[in-house]
Amino acid sequence: MSEPSPSKPSLDRRLFLRAACGGGLILGLGGLAALGWAEGEERPEDVARAWADALKRMKALQQGGVAVVVPKDAAARAALGRQLQALIPLMSLHEGAPPMARALLSQVWVCASAEQVEAKPGETLVLLDPAGKRVAGVKLDLGGEAAAVLKGIRALSEGEGRLAAQVARIRADKALAQILDDLASTKPKQRQSAYAQLDAHVDALAPALFALLESTSLSDEVRANLSRVLARAYFDRIQAAEGLPYGARFKVEVDTPEPCPPCGMAAPSVSGRTFLDFFTRGR
Repeated sequence: MSEPSPSKPSLDRRLFLRAACGGGLILGLGGLAALGWAEGEERPEDVARAWADALKRMKALQQGGVAVVVPKDAAARAALGRQLQALIPLMSLHEGAPPMARALLSQVWVCASAEQVEAKPGETLVLLDPAGKRVAGVKLDLGGEAAAVLKGIRALSEGEGRLAAQVARIRADKALAQILDDLASTKPKQRQSAYAQLDAHVDALAPALFALLESTSLSDEVRANLSRVLARAYFDRIQAAEGLPYGARFKVEVDTPEPCPPCGMAAPSVSGRTFLDFFTRGR
């Protein structure tokens, strides 16, 4: 099997509480930013880290990326931040994943300057290969009607045979191909074997799983299980301290419920967030 996918991050209650007690929680949707600098202050090491972390994930998953082109104008940056906040909705653990989850789980999203990703004038999104090199770009109003935005993103990331190429690349890994084949099997034992491995490999399999969900021959049982796994993967990503997208900072509110009597534990979750700024200054 190819290089293993990064371990799936999880919400650490003690980490959240320590940060909250420190005077404010900053989730960079690309990493829990170290507390202690002024809001809006840029640190060069954070800009470099956001890009490096995105490239590391692309390489590990052999997944392409989508770069959100960050403008230089302060008002335009603030508007883009609000658009990203709306594009990446929160969800409860028991909800189905929102439509945008397909794009967010199938590519690595990163905020970058136009120069960094060779964006052409007016382009708002740039598709990257797993090495971070430009593939294509699009002029898409990210604040437009939701269906149109999703259609434009999908055309950029999956159009012109790109989804088929993603699936072929995943199937080139024999172990991942076996999981996909077992999911489509008519034998319950093989399907159960696939289910047992899905959570561990969902990051690497995501594009193929979304493609599989479109198969008309897929059984209701498999469809329900795939939807559950993908919803859980999205939930974990938006709760975690890793990039969705890399290079943006959000102030988040954390809900920590009272411990339940049987286990004495509580699972905190992100209950809201407000865009703060981008790590990149658009230069």
